[in-house]
Amino acid sequence: MEYEIENHLASDFERQLFKASLYNLKDSGNPLRLNNFAYSLRELTRHFLERLAPDGEVRQAPWYRIHDPKKPEMITRTQRMQYAVHGWLVPEYVKSELGVDTEDIIKELNDGINRLSKFTHVNPSTFNCDDNTTKQLSNEILESVLSFFQLIDESRKRVEEAAFDCVDEEMVSSFYGTTFNEIDMLATHHEIECFIVSRMDKTGEDDGNFYMEADGEVHVRLQYGSDGDMRRGDGHEMHTSLPFTSTFTVSFKNEKGDLHLTDPNIEIDNSSFYE
Repeated sequence: MEYEIENHLASDFERQLFKASLYNLKDSGNPLRLNNFAYSLRELTRHFLERLAPDGEVRQAPWYRIHDPKKPEMITRTQRMQYAVHGWLVPEYVKSELGVDTEDIIKELNDGINRLSKFTHVNPSTFNCDDNTTKQLSNEILESVLSFFQLIDESRKRVEEAAFDCVDEEMVSSFYGTTFNEIDMLATHHEIECFIVSRMDKTGEDDGNFYMEADGEVHVRLQYGSDGDMRRGDGHEMHTSLPFTSTFTVSFKNEKGDLHLTDPNIEIDNSSFYE
């Protein structure tokens, strides 16, 4: 767990604080070892949550609501956890469309931090805890921290997969529901039979968008003459394939709190038809 958690920390300070908190557990002769661990690890969670969920970003998210009207600037720990996991995406969308259920793991980590807080106050019941109590609590908290980081990883993976799905759906809609001039100009009538994607990549990402590209071939039936001409044997048809390139922008940070395309573009190259 130590290695995996450390890989999710982003600065020398966070890593040093994490190692210092673990060092407290090894100080078996110190009756305050669990108290010191609890305090330092709780502070570590505060630091990485503020990094993953900055105040200004959380407040702008479409799902954010003021928790306490008397303290309108306050952001709860749960809200920071939600933002760290799914950003601007609304929780209902994350659960129903991405299949990521955040509730249990966020509650588990929240409960764990609350338990740590109890040990930061030294009193007879939290002082000089035995080995079993120290080992059990520290392992439970570290497992919760690791599960939370894994939830973030899984959510981000699902978001990227959903971006590819958005592109797939757009290509199906475009090829079977749009007239492309590059094909329309080649014959009296045409029919798109299928399209084959040979490459689909995420080419970039910024604060709110994925940038995607896809290449492939579109297979078409070209008909010369009317349907009546075809029945009389005066028409002609042929089958051919044409390459296409496409670019897409998938927004994951928007007022709707979902993933959707904002700038789809598909270009078909018909130059080979004239060769």
